Amino acid sequence: MPCATGSSVARSAGFLATAVTGDGTVVGGARGALHVGERVLPWERIRSATWDADTATLTVVTEADTVALTFDGGATRLLALVRERITASVVLQRPFPGGRVVARRALTGERTVAWQVEYDADVPSPQAEAAATAALAQARADVGL
Repeated sequence: MPCATGSSVARSAGFLATAVTGDGTVVGGARGALHVGERVLPWERIRSATWDADTATLTVVTEADTVALTFDGGATRLLALVRERITASVVLQRPFPGGRVVARRALTGERTVAWQVEYDADVPSPQAEAAATAALAQARADVGL
């Protein structure tokens, strides 16, 4: 979409902040998800988002893939919203040797908790996998789920 339509798209979609990528894709942050063009990425499914100021690129890592978005400018409000929404979705983080267990909840009022195991290495060791299993069981017991 052309840059000129970004504000009208934001109003009609209920976005809290928007920015337009260099190729014209409207990226909007709503209460429950990050919208990248037609893609909807729920905040609780985003593992991380990093900003590279040198290249003006936001890299969003989800459970399934990685999305790199390069902006020409004007993304400050969107970047602040991305940080706030991802942080707000985290209910609990529990480290273990070799990674962490993270519990996330949708920001739309849904009560379901999504449990994720994040490893420090691309291929976890058997010890890290065993530690993850124990940490996940303990975290669920501590939260009562």
